[in-house]
This record gives sequence, C-alpha cells and structure tokens, in this order.
Amino acid sequence: MSYLLYGSISKDNIEYEWKSEAGACEICKALNGTIYSSANDIPDKPHPNCKCWIDIREKKKEITDPIEARREIAKNKRRDELRLAKLLGDTLSLDDEIDEYIRIIDEQTTIIKNFENSINIDNLNQKKYKK
Repeated sequence: MSYLLYGSISKDNIEYEWKSEAGACEICKALNGTIYSSANDIPDKPHPNCKCWIDIREKKKEITDPIEARREIAKNKRRDELRLAKLLGDTLSLDDEIDEYIRIIDEQTTIIKNFENSINIDNLNQKKYKK
C-alpha cells in the first residue's frame, strides 16, 4: 500500500554551510563558514576522522514588500519569544532541581551533625588507652 504525500520541499531556499571546530586543521579552518547552494558543491571531508559538519539552513530571502517585511519581523519576534519562554522554563526547572538538591544536602548535613554529637569521644579515647 502506498501513501500520497501532499506538499513539496523546495531545494531553492536551502543552503549548506561548512562548520569546523576550534582545533580544526588548516584546510578545515579555511572551509569554515563557506556556504554552498547545492549539496553537490560540498567537498568531501579532507582527511580521516574529520569532525567538521554541514549546517543545513534556509536561505535568507530579501523582502521588498513592506507588509511582508512587517510580517517577517513579527514572525521572528514571536519565534524569539517562544525560545525565551522555553529557556525560562528550563531555567525554572533547573532552579527547582537545585533547590531540591540543596534541601537533601541540608537534611544529610543535619543527620551527620546529630550522629557526630551522639558519639562520646571520651569513651572512644578510654578504650584506645586500655588496650
């Protein structure tokens, strides 16, 4: 059984960027940031164990229509707001986890102090000298 898919993916608005790590070789450093319009233009990795990668992204299109430009600004603003909300949620979640760990550590510190206070050091020293 086959399925009919609706819609299409256009390769016209896709570009490829070569990305290199900080400690890359000279060849990779020279390729870092190079943008290719076609996947066929991307060169092979220049050496074994190359850790470079290709970042696939949408091409930036120039908007000449002022209404479309305002829509794009609003879309980008909304996307940024959603990213910030996610980061804030992640931060609050981490903050809760940190508070829980601090509470557990405080409980364990109290248990240890109570245990240390319950030990009679004089009795331990006397047993040591009796032997």
